[in-house]
Amino acid sequence: MRKRGIGRDPAPSIRQAVEYLERNYGDVATRYPRHYFFYYGNYYAVQAMYIAGDPWWSQFYNRLRDDVVRRQERDGSWPSNVGDAYSTAVSTIILEVPNELRQVLAEQWRDNGLTEHASVVAFALLKEEL
Repeated sequence: MRKRGIGRDPAPSIRQAVEYLERNYGDVATRYPRHYFFYYGNYYAVQAMYIAGDPWWSQFYNRLRDDVVRRQERDGSWPSNVGDAYSTAVSTIILEVPNELRQVLAEQWRDNGLTEHASVVAFALLKEEL
């Protein structure tokens, strides 16, 4: 996955989506610290923000990274209400995004004929779910 960025003048729906993620991160992180909502939501949010690029990416990722690392147990796992295996796997994926090791998202876009911005726009549609 290569950082692309949506530029300084993105479409209104994309701007609204990334601003929604930024604005609501603290609430989700506080209300669901060991719940799968935190891990599941941020699994997608971190990829969307990575694609969105700066200024959103740096601020969002730094805060998320610090929260994820702070939640790690001494044995290396991350606890959650659905089991440590799930939250540990998702946490490691979240932490590796800036290292550009994953190609899954790009392959999904290509295989399904989607654009890179599809995941960012999807968050605008999901905001009622959070």
